[in-house]
Amino acid sequence: MPPEREHTQASQIVRLRRDDQEAVYQFLATSPIENVAMMGMLLEEGLPGNGYREFVGYRVGGAWHAIACFSGDISLFATDDAAVDAIADYAMRRVPMIPRIIARKDVVDRYWQTLRRTPLPVQFDRRQLVYTLDPQDLRAAPEPRMRLARPDEAEQVARLASAMSNEEIQMDPYRDHPLSYLRLIEHRIRMQRYYVLEEGGRIKFQVHLNSITPYAGQITGVYTPPEFRRQGYAQAGMGAFCRMALERVPKLCLFVNDFNKPAIALYESLGFKPMMEYRAVFMRAAY
Repeated sequence: MPPEREHTQASQIVRLRRDDQEAVYQFLATSPIENVAMMGMLLEEGLPGNGYREFVGYRVGGAWHAIACFSGDISLFATDDAAVDAIADYAMRRVPMIPRIIARKDVVDRYWQTLRRTPLPVQFDRRQLVYTLDPQDLRAAPEPRMRLARPDEAEQVARLASAMSNEEIQMDPYRDHPLSYLRLIEHRIRMQRYYVLEEGGRIKFQVHLNSITPYAGQITGVYTPPEFRRQGYAQAGMGAFCRMALERVPKLCLFVNDFNKPAIALYESLGFKPMMEYRAVFMRAAY
C-alpha cells in the first residue's frame, strides 16, 4: 500500500504530489550535483511522476529529510541516518521491492544495513566517482563530426545503448523490451539528448545528456563500440560533446566506476575533477 498523509507533526513517509513540487525541488537543490537526476525528472515530468516512477519523501515536523525515487532502481537523497533508515524500511515493505540503489556512498553504506537482510544475492557492489566539469576547465579540440543524433539513427543508438547496459550492469533492454526501449530512445533523440560521432553510416561514439537543470547537466551513456576502441573516437567525441553541452548547461557531471581507469583518464584529460563518491548496490532479483 502507498504511504498516506497524516495530519501530524511527527516523522512520516508520504507519497509526493503536485503541490510538493517547489518545496521538494528546493530541498534537492541544496546538493544540486548529487541530485541532478531527480531534479531533472521533476523539471521534465513534475510530481507525482510518471506511471513507472514513484517519488516518496520523509519529513519530520514538516521539514524534508529525505527524498527517494523508485523506478528501475532507487535514487535517494537523505540528510541523516534516521531518514535513510525510514526510506529503507519503506523500500523493504514496498511491492514490488526494488533491490537496487545508487546514491552517495555514506547514504548507501547506511541503507545496506537494511538491504543486506534480504536473502537475495549481490549482483554487484560498486564504488563510483562523481566528476564535474566547469566551462573554463575544458581542454578539448574541435571535432566537426560530433553532432546530435538523428531520428533515423534511433535503432542504431538503441542497440549501442543496450550493449553498454549489458556490459555495465548485465541488463539488455533492447533485447528484452525492443519496442518500448526503441520508443524511449526515439523520445530522447527528439529531446536532443543523444550525441553521436558517425562515419560511413556507423556510430563510432555516442553519449547521452541525461538530465538538464539550471545547475548542471548529467552525462550518461558514454559508449564506444568495442571494434572502434583505442582509436581516438572517445577522446575526440567526448571533448566535442562537452563543448556543445556546455552551451546548454552551466557545468557537467558524470558518475564513473572507480575501476574504469581508461574512462577516468579520459575525463581527467578533458578537465573533469572529482567531487564525491557514490555507491551502487544491485541485488539479483528473484523472478
